Amino acid sequence: MAPDSDGGDGGSISDDGRLFTYRDLVVIDLDAKRVAFTLDPPCAGGPQPAVTVQPSGRFVVGVCRGTAWAPLAGPGPAHKPWQFAVADSICVSADERVLLEGPYQPFARDWVPDFVVRDVDRGRPLRTLPVTLPDASRPYAMALSGDGSMAAILMDGAIAFYRTRDGTKVSATEGPPNAVGARLAFRPSSRDLFASTRGAVRVVRVP
Repeated sequence: MAPDSDGGDGGSISDDGRLFTYRDLVVIDLDAKRVAFTLDPPCAGGPQPAVTVQPSGRFVVGVCRGTAWAPLAGPGPAHKPWQFAVADSICVSADERVLLEGPYQPFARDWVPDFVVRDVDRGRPLRTLPVTLPDASRPYAMALSGDGSMAAILMDGAIAFYRTRDGTKVSATEGPPNAVGARLAFRPSSRDLFASTRGAVRVVRVP
């Protein structure tokens, strides 16, 4: 599963059309026609990073050996440090208040099996959900509701729903039998979940 980004190949732009990133470690203000923010590499000595501005223009994500997150508050031009590192697999709520990290492999012999809910502004962990992925051999997919209050996780042919405020498992339902290539997405301003795989789309009503 990949982070919420396009990999940096086609650039990214905020919803208001003002902030733009492409390949360099800069965020460009298209209205002012100048560099608004400069960034450090998200990992020292790593490969060419991919930098993606989030739709609201409030945050930027950098992907290198891992994934890092930085706020874009304040006037430019300015240099912005990366605020905190996150997992390679992330989901961000539509209001950009809550972030869900998936299991990942930070180093060749290490594996982090947890699904962790974070506060976006400060990066602090809020909750570890009561589900783990023992190793990388089992594919999964995940999504956050628009307000970040509900997480959906697809593993082993079932979709489980968790409240992010306390980690309670609310319910589970049958999902695509194989999570490879599957995607989950909540419908904006509703509790409907779209589960898509191999061109087929299913709508699941969240309790």
